[in-house]
Amino acid sequence: MHITRSCGTLIFLWGAVLLCMAGADDFRSLMAVRFFLGALESGVSPCFVQLTSMFYKRNEQPLRTGIWFSMNGIAQVVGGIVAYGIGHIKSDIPVYKFPFLIFGSATVVWAVPFFLFAAPSPAAAKWLSSAEKDVAIKRVSENKTGLDNKEFKLYQAREALIDPQVWILILFVIANNIPNGGISAFGPLIIEGFGYSKLGTTLLGMPFGGAQVLALLITGFLAGRIKNCRIILMCGGLVVAILGLSLMYALPEENKLGRLLGYYLAIGFSATYVLSLGLIQANIAGRTKKTVVTAALFIAYCVGNLIGPQLFFEREEPHYRSGFIAMIICLALDFILLVILHRLYVLKNKKVNPLTIKFMAGD
Repeated sequence: MHITRSCGTLIFLWGAVLLCMAGADDFRSLMAVRFFLGALESGVSPCFVQLTSMFYKRNEQPLRTGIWFSMNGIAQVVGGIVAYGIGHIKSDIPVYKFPFLIFGSATVVWAVPFFLFAAPSPAAAKWLSSAEKDVAIKRVSENKTGLDNKEFKLYQAREALIDPQVWILILFVIANNIPNGGISAFGPLIIEGFGYSKLGTTLLGMPFGGAQVLALLITGFLAGRIKNCRIILMCGGLVVAILGLSLMYALPEENKLGRLLGYYLAIGFSATYVLSLGLIQANIAGRTKKTVVTAALFIAYCVGNLIGPQLFFEREEPHYRSGFIAMIICLALDFILLVILHRLYVLKNKKVNPLTIKFMAGD
């Protein structure tokens, strides 16, 4: 089964499992269903990274990846409106089950056209003529990172395990997603701790999604247009996020608007993670190696999101001082790792033949 058929199947199953969450009535059943939901979700994102590298030129990939990931922000904006409306429903069915029913059904329906019509590569795109397919293949061949190949090559897997940039990126992604896990799990409680109502936090979380969309589109656009700026943009996103977290941590309780602004600025770390996916697309050659590295980074993503919520202690609510300190430290570590990674790319570029492709810190 090729990559888009696999992805379509995973999307369908994910929607079906999401519908099953509406039938979970206790903690054990909810966690069991959530486990399968996460397992299925882990397969979709690596598929997209592979498809982006096969369909788009290197300078086009950051914006496309940003557009894809910005749907998280769109979902938060739209979901906030939907959740606010659901909060006013009077029904015998528990209100918390409605999002599972609504979004699970939509996902199952969308999986069908994706499975039937999404192309696994330019050569298999039914909407292109033979001449257009040739042009599309030649465009991405300029990436020199390999076209679609189903053969698993063991030597490429070994290369992935001993490549220093891979391990730096793994550490980066873990540290980057510890704040993501914390804010994703405790975002509403953090806003509520600023002095807002429970239902109001649903609406106040929407600008957070909007800020994520803007951050991803702006950084994706700049990374595709300006050479050698990707790591610089990532560092900039970290600085913005550290500023936001510092405001949330240090401002007095009565300064609700300032702390809320800090919450919106904290989304800067999201753009850095998406740009790190672009580094895989730009600098990792070979289908097998790219698959192994992508899988490793998504495992790192899960590890970071698993650790993040554990740093928010019930005894510290609603301020969660330890959680904010941990997040700031993680992002500072990310900044150091990016400086090391940039230096590594510079050294590698000095060693390669000028006629071969360069490692792209920003292109």
